[in-house]
Amino acid sequence: MINTRLKPVTTGLIGAVGLGVALLGMPEAAKAATVVAGTDYLSSPAGSNFVTIDGLGTVQLKGLPFGPGNTDTTVERQADCVFNAGTCNIPIEMTNLSLISIDPVAINGQLVDLFVKIAPGSRSTGIMTINQDHTFSSVLNLDWQVLAAPVGSGMQNAICVAEIAALPGFEADCSLLTPDQLTASGSWGSTPPPGAVIVKGPVGDQTANLHTNLGADQMDFFLIGDVEHNHRDYAANHTVRQAKVPEPSTVLGLIAVGLSSIVGFKGKKEPK
Repeated sequence: MINTRLKPVTTGLIGAVGLGVALLGMPEAAKAATVVAGTDYLSSPAGSNFVTIDGLGTVQLKGLPFGPGNTDTTVERQADCVFNAGTCNIPIEMTNLSLISIDPVAINGQLVDLFVKIAPGSRSTGIMTINQDHTFSSVLNLDWQVLAAPVGSGMQNAICVAEIAALPGFEADCSLLTPDQLTASGSWGSTPPPGAVIVKGPVGDQTANLHTNLGADQMDFFLIGDVEHNHRDYAANHTVRQAKVPEPSTVLGLIAVGLSSIVGFKGKKEPK
């Protein structure tokens, strides 16, 4: 005789097993697309950057590269951007800025180079909004400093001069009395443009801009075209683009010039 009291248990067990098999057969739920944290290596082209300083007028600026490539500005995206309804907000920080005046500036009758950099001891932080349609916008609080050095002597010799410190809007160390606020917007892509500076590293490497072990749902971030930083409180402009490495022809040209100089030197004979 069959024990009918086992039927409900047996039926429930079969149902549970069937449900488990069905769940195993279902595809895994899709993960949200993510732009991984990293660093943007940027350059500031001549002709698109300037600062107007009371008493000195408008000073045209260009990038003073510190590398890699022609990088003169770096911005860290300090968290992964996980898209929610097609957008996300992440913390950012401008960690390096290196600009120089295109032409010498006269201060007290002496020609000097002017340099713009991040004020020491300050952090230039903000928020970036990245959209899944490959647009973005950002707000960045920046405390910059203006230094001067004899023409051609380099930023390493730049100092705060009293003439700048005494100007309206500046502190005694030639930094801003009130930190500036920069806003920007533009387009981005997940693959590097031709010739872009590439810094490789695994996902989680803050210094990398091209990550070597991206998951299927992960991607990198690169600027497309020029991006203009608009200054809220100062008459200034800072335009950046993706930093690049020197063209091979440029490098070969420099090598050729160097070799010709060496050959020319060796070819000279001492007068008899």
